Amino acid sequence: MKHGTTIPTYGTDFKRLADDVGNLRYDALQEFLAHLAEKLEEDSIADARRERKKLSKSLKEATGHIDLAMRSVGKAWKISKPHMNVEKTNSSLFESKMHAWEFQNADLTGRYSHYKCKHCKETRTVGAGGNLGQDNCPTKS
Repeated sequence: MKHGTTIPTYGTDFKRLADDVGNLRYDALQEFLAHLAEKLEEDSIADARRERKKLSKSLKEATGHIDLAMRSVGKAWKISKPHMNVEKTNSSLFESKMHAWEFQNADLTGRYSHYKCKHCKETRTVGAGGNLGQDNCPTKS
């Protein structure tokens, strides 16, 4: 796959693209970030299969950072949602079915972080730059 340097409608006006994405309602922005993290994770896996270890590791790290941003935006949505006139949308359905990961602690080396879903109490340990995943919570499905 050849990676492009422009986006239809935006060309190379990434400032305008960032403004438009940043102006999304927070639940829609959360969904966008989830899809972006998923895409980078797919690229990381593909590069690992091609034995491009450094590239794969960097993309996995980026995925983890985007995943954390997605969760922070999700918190912003929960804060702002009660103050908005919101109809049920695909985005709010997306939000309601996901695990709600809460940071628990990190190991002494700082290499691993531990999370627990506040709905189903499932726990996950993630390495630095790792991704918690975008799967549905069994109690929310």
